[in-house]
Amino acid sequence: MYVHTFDNDNHQNQCDDMCLLNINEIDMSKFISGTNEEKKEIALLFDKTFHEYGIIRLMNTNITSELIDKSKEFFSLNLETKLKYYVNGPYYEIPGYKPTGLESVANYKGQKKASYSDSVEVFYNIFKSQSKQFNFSIDQLPELFRDVIPDYILKSRQL
Repeated sequence: MYVHTFDNDNHQNQCDDMCLLNINEIDMSKFISGTNEEKKEIALLFDKTFHEYGIIRLMNTNITSELIDKSKEFFSLNLETKLKYYVNGPYYEIPGYKPTGLESVANYKGQKKASYSDSVEVFYNIFKSQSKQFNFSIDQLPELFRDVIPDYILKSRQL
């Protein structure tokens, strides 16, 4: 699954080629501050869209362009630096940097549906409740992420 977020401030700047894709958009303001009925509708739309398309564009999230820009700083580093945060192991079970070529939406949860991988790199993070399980602390995050990740997790949980 791939989620791309935009905020009110920089919608045009963040849009790039993603806006050329014909994918569903979900206005998260209805989920963040809407009625229970609106939240249920958004949840159903999420489920439907992910099952049918595997990609979605989120609009009006509480994740600011500043948070997104900070994350982009890490991914603009050279591969050698990013690989310092790579730990080999089950993709979604071990936190850290995951380089391009490891992930495939079609192979979600081990269901081998495609032999190719997606052209995407990620930094898989864990939530506070998981940190003891992995012996992982905020100090092990790249310096660029130390301030960003806690705020990002907080805002993501609000969604």
